[in-house]
Amino acid sequence: MKTLALSILSLGLLGAVSSQASAIGILLDAPSQSGVPGDTLVFRGVITNLDLENAVFLNSYDLNIVAPDLAVDGLDDFFNNVPISLDAGASSGLIELFTVTIANPTLDPLGTFFGTYTLKGGADGGAADILGFADFDVTETPEPGSLILLAGGMLTLVGRYVRVPRI
Repeated sequence: MKTLALSILSLGLLGAVSSQASAIGILLDAPSQSGVPGDTLVFRGVITNLDLENAVFLNSYDLNIVAPDLAVDGLDDFFNNVPISLDAGASSGLIELFTVTIANPTLDPLGTFFGTYTLKGGADGGAADILGFADFDVTETPEPGSLILLAGGMLTLVGRYVRVPRI
């Protein structure tokens, strides 16, 4: 009875491994980036077919970021840079995957925003299975000019309302 249970468990594990064998690995070279409003951040990475037996087609992607007004673009990057397919065990080399443009700081609060880049595809050109994903984040920092203006305003207020005793 124990042998039968172990055999069933082993077959279940092999099935789980083989169903994940066509997964894609995505390694971003700089998954955490920061910039000031107006900056366009370029996310590059290497895509690897982790299946050592079968080629895989890379047909589309999803790009999600939790931010009120960051401009995210991946369409041109995807169709110009990502290979149509990867042979078994092959890698793409370092390629541009998508860009994020930081918008006006009055529309976005300053801070860090998190996102996910997901590749879809499969055994043929029409497949849309989720093959792999990579998490990334964007930190929006204030412009140096804004900081100087803020500091100047604060010094003006302090100088106006703080009395320095005369000696």
